Amino acid sequence: MANSQSVIAAFTELAARYEQTVDRELRQFWGITYQDAIARVLERVDIARAHTVLDVATGRGVIPVALIQHPAAPRRVVGVDITSAMLRGASAAVASQDPDRRISLVCGSGMQMPFAASAFDTAICALGVHHMRADVLLEEMRRVLRPGGQLVIIDVALANLFQTLPGRLLLRGLAQFYGRREGTARFEAEMEAVGNMLTPSQWRDLLVAAGFQDILLTIVPATRPWYPPGILASALSPEKQE
Repeated sequence: MANSQSVIAAFTELAARYEQTVDRELRQFWGITYQDAIARVLERVDIARAHTVLDVATGRGVIPVALIQHPAAPRRVVGVDITSAMLRGASAAVASQDPDRRISLVCGSGMQMPFAASAFDTAICALGVHHMRADVLLEEMRRVLRPGGQLVIIDVALANLFQTLPGRLLLRGLAQFYGRREGTARFEAEMEAVGNMLTPSQWRDLLVAAGFQDILLTIVPATRPWYPPGILASALSPEKQE
């Protein structure tokens, strides 16, 4: 599990250049832009049923702003993030793009969210799961989803290459390279995140274990065999919550 303090430090350093950094990395790893990745997430959302939406690890608020600009915009969107510096960027975007004040921003952890059970129709997490324990996050997302609510996630996945010892060493080397390029805090956060990455089959197993149904997994292929691919996942919470 990534240490929350290292994640906060990393994304505090990264906040001012977050979109540019992630865009560059996704172009290199997956051959798509950051906006392409967000578009894929939003295409998977059942917008007609997404009246109340939670965006976990909302960062600078790109997904909430995109949602309220949709013709069938949700009534309410809540973005939660553990890093106050990222939320300051989100607040600026929301102030200029959300005149109806449908977006709320909350500082908090995705692994212990300050929301009531069954509070949301839809829960999204884009590119943040590898900085958390996926099993804990999925349990929390299921808790805050209403029965039959939708989960949508995009994140890095663990390729078969990285399940071997040499592959694990290579993956750690890649994390070191990209982390060091972005600063000491990013280096520490990315090194901790390596242990949280999951294969597609592990993703499916965790979603099933968390009680999700109608699971759909799509691989975003990597541009090189030594780069981690992406995983786009959607699922529904059970109609009857335990």
